[in-house]
Amino acid sequence: MNKTKEATLNQRIAMNIETYKATPGLDRIPAAERYATYRATHKRLMREDEAYRTRHNQYLSSVIVAAVVPGTIWLGSSVLGVVASILLSLIPAAAIVFLAFRQQHHMNQCIGSALHLESHQSIPNGRNA
Repeated sequence: MNKTKEATLNQRIAMNIETYKATPGLDRIPAAERYATYRATHKRLMREDEAYRTRHNQYLSSVIVAAVVPGTIWLGSSVLGVVASILLSLIPAAAIVFLAFRQQHHMNQCIGSALHLESHQSIPNGRNA
């Protein structure tokens, strides 16, 4: 693979991995306050928004189940059994990573919506107060 294709592939992969910094509307907040604002909004949504809280709790439950289930499956102490057990433990690990990215995307969208609503509520009649 040449360097241009590799760089493009790496860029696509990096663009698909979301962090809290990808939250819509967070860029309007001073950089030093962004994480604190994100966390405060997340905590408020956990208290006030039942659907958000339920989805977050389902995510945590899924991660716990995916982390515990592989430990209950043991295919024997033979070499083939150990290899199969190790390979089967990679499936839940991949599932946990997938769930984490999906949850981060959901949180970003919900928190971005909440920030958008807050910004519109603090500006009466469309003008700065």
